[in-house]
Amino acid sequence: HTQRVFKFCFQPESLRSLKREVVLLRLLKESLGERPDIARVIDWQFDEPPYYFETEHSEAGNLVDWSRRQGGIRNVPLSTRLDIVARIADALEAAHRAGVLHKDLKPANVLVYEDEEGRPHIRLTDFGIGLVTSRAALEVPGVTVAGLTEELLSSSSSTGAGTRLYMAPEVTEGHQATPLSDVYSLGVILYQTVAGDFGHALATGWERDVEDPLLREDIAACVDGDPAKRLPGPEELARRLRVLPKRRARVAAARNRKRRLIAAGAAAALALLAVGGWRGFQLWSKARWARDTAVPEIIRMAERGDFVPAFALATEVERQLGADSRLEPMWQGISTLVSLSTEPPGATVSYQPYANVESEWMILGASPLEEVRVP
Repeated sequence: HTQRVFKFCFQPESLRSLKREVVLLRLLKESLGERPDIARVIDWQFDEPPYYFETEHSEAGNLVDWSRRQGGIRNVPLSTRLDIVARIADALEAAHRAGVLHKDLKPANVLVYEDEEGRPHIRLTDFGIGLVTSRAALEVPGVTVAGLTEELLSSSSSTGAGTRLYMAPEVTEGHQATPLSDVYSLGVILYQTVAGDFGHALATGWERDVEDPLLREDIAACVDGDPAKRLPGPEELARRLRVLPKRRARVAAARNRKRRLIAAGAAAALALLAVGGWRGFQLWSKARWARDTAVPEIIRMAERGDFVPAFALATEVERQLGADSRLEPMWQGISTLVSLSTEPPGATVSYQPYANVESEWMILGASPLEEVRVP
């Protein structure tokens, strides 16, 4: 009484399509072993009609069916949605590693099953128009290609096949599919998953549907019209999605540093506006230089991670304007305080930029040092 999925055909001329899918699924199994995220072919019958093959059944149905039972994919927590896409990317990466392209990646071809805690997992299925990327990929013990070698190596037999909503531009233009074509389809699924609508096409202005700038960046990196500018593979998208909280934290930290630096420049300029006479004019000029030239350049260097030259320019700002507590936010963005003691005291302490061993050593002073700034 176990439930299974059967795919049938009745005409001999349609049998090659079934054989093709069975060969690809067996090739994946022989190359990758038993993977819960790729459908497994259980049995087949190709001797007489009705021809069929048998695969595993998923109680939750495909991704579209499952999301409908949740009240729509929009009602699923974003973290769960992104985890599902990362799992799809894992399965696709494994298939590519075995030399197999899917060519029809879409939510309807992603089965969902739930673990004991009710967490969704995926199983990639329907490789009916898939391809192998090289003859070497077919040289797997236990796999008989049944006269399909050339057909499995060429997309000419399935040009235009697939679901247009998810097809990469180069495929719709009649060019050979590549692993990067599957990456495009994966990017469309990510877009629909984040936007909360599996019926939504990727079109001009799609960015308005995605609030998170990092996710907009990830989607754009998958669906670039130039395949060479897309992410190199599904594995990179899975990695990006799984470290998204850390990426958000880094962006927030960089934004806060920038705000502190801008505030420091503005505070220094405002402080000097109160000074009168010739001295006031000189200080005003230096403050304007600090505000309009130095501080923006310090911000740019800090954002690039060039903290040593940023530190040097900040030191010049302080030398020109004098020590001022209102400059402290600028220092917080590019420096840290170091305390150091030696036994006996009196050791000369110097530092050198870690990434440039040919650079000059900068003297901090003699030990003991108490809260001395370094980049």
